[in-house]
Amino acid sequence: MGLLKRLWNDEDGATATEYAIIVAILGVSLVIILVTFRGSISGFFDNFAGEVSGSTE
Repeated sequence: MGLLKRLWNDEDGATATEYAIIVAILGVSLVIILVTFRGSISGFFDNFAGEVSGSTE
């Protein structure tokens, strides 16, 4: 029973786990945002490339 209490109260590694969860949530959110706005992002960069190269469509 003492081992279980020590493991339950041991907080070493908790911070790393919390950071890993935050990074995972941010990664999933970024993927969802990029997939959702894929067309808008692509259009923006197409227009930007056209402006930089001097060809306006």
